Amino acid sequence: MASVRSTSDRKAQSWPGSSARSISSYGPAVRCLTRTPGASSATGGRSRAVARVKISTSTPSRASRLAHSTMYTFMPPASPVPGWSSGDVCMLMVATRLTRRRLTRHHLQTEYNCPNISDIPDNWSFVGGTKSSPGLLAGWGPCGKTAVVTGASSGIGEATARRLAAEGYDVVAGARRRHRLDKLAAEVPSIRPVTLDVTSQDSVDALVAGLERCDVLVNNAGGAHGMEPVAEGRVDDWQRMYDVNVLGSLRMSQALIPKLVASGDGVLVMLTSTAGHVAYEGGGGYVAAKHAQRSMAETLRLELVGQPVRIVEIAPGMVKTEGFAVTRFRGDESAAARVYQGVPDPLTSDDVADAIAWCVTRPAHVNIDRLVIRPRAQAAQHKVHRVGG
Repeated sequence: MASVRSTSDRKAQSWPGSSARSISSYGPAVRCLTRTPGASSATGGRSRAVARVKISTSTPSRASRLAHSTMYTFMPPASPVPGWSSGDVCMLMVATRLTRRRLTRHHLQTEYNCPNISDIPDNWSFVGGTKSSPGLLAGWGPCGKTAVVTGASSGIGEATARRLAAEGYDVVAGARRRHRLDKLAAEVPSIRPVTLDVTSQDSVDALVAGLERCDVLVNNAGGAHGMEPVAEGRVDDWQRMYDVNVLGSLRMSQALIPKLVASGDGVLVMLTSTAGHVAYEGGGGYVAAKHAQRSMAETLRLELVGQPVRIVEIAPGMVKTEGFAVTRFRGDESAAARVYQGVPDPLTSDDVADAIAWCVTRPAHVNIDRLVIRPRAQAAQHKVHRVGG
C-alpha cells in the first residue's frame, strides 16, 4: 500500500495504558480501537494482544481508495523493549505495514520519539506485517543488506556511512585514512572499516574479495584540486581529479555490479555535483570530472536496464564539509572560508547523506534518476545569497 504525504499532524492513539506516539508524514494515521487481552498466537504459543486498527487519512482521494479495507487485525508480539506497551508495538507494526518500511533505531528516535531504545543495535530494524498477511507477527532483526561507501573517512562519506548504518545496513566504509575509519567503526558497530584507495585496482579488488554481498554502492570518493583557469591549470591536478572522481568510480562500479545484480535489488549511487551540470570559471578539471561521472551514471542506467539495479545520481550544490574547500585552495583556510562567507545555512554532510538514504530506501521499482540538492540560499551555480558585510 503506497505511502501518502500530508502536512497534517498525525497521531497514533492506542488503548489505555500505552502512550500515543506521533506518526511521521510517511503514512496514514492509525488508531488502535480495541484490544483483546490474552489472545493466543497460532505461532509461538505465547499470549498476544489482538488489536483492531482503523486507517484514517486527511487526503480524500486516499480515503476513498481505502474505503473497501479500512479495518485490519494485527497480533503484535510481546514488547521488544522495556517500557513499551503492546499499544506501542501495535502502532509501529501498523505504520511499518502501511508504508512498506523497516523502522530502524534512527526512525524510532527521530520520527516516533519512542522511549528506551538504547539497547536496540544500530543495524536492527522492526519489520511489520505484509499486505497479503496483515496479521503476520512482527519482530526485530538486522536488515541483512550490505552497503559499500567510498571516501568514508570524513565529510559526506562518513555521514552517509553513519546514516545507512542507522537505516539498518551493514556498512563497509572504505577510505585511505584508516585511523579515522577505525574511530568511526568504534562509534558505530555495524560499520566495518576497510583501507581503500580507489585509484588502485589492487586495493579495490582486495575490498571486493572480502565481501559476501553488496546491495548498495555509494561512489563518494572524490575531490577538487585548484581553482586556476583552464589555460593555467596544472595537468597533475586534472589527472588526480579524473583518477579519483571518474576512474575511481569506474573501478568500484565494475568490481561490484555483479554483486549488485546478484542481490536482486542493487542500488548504485554516483555522487556528482552541480558542477557536473553547469560549468563555471575556475571549475576547470573538477567540472570536467563531474561531467564525466554524470555521463557514466546515465550510460550505466541505459546499459543495465532490465537488470535488478537502480542507478542514482546525487548532485549537491554548496555543501560545507570538512576539508573540501581547504584542499581545493591548497591548504589556504582563509580562502576556503570565503567560499561560505555570509551564506546562511549552506548544506551539511548530513543533508546529503539524508538524500542518499532516501533514494536507496525507495521501493525496488522506484529509481531516483537524479537528485539535485542545493541550500535555499543558492539559486544557481553563480547565484548565491549572502548576508552581512
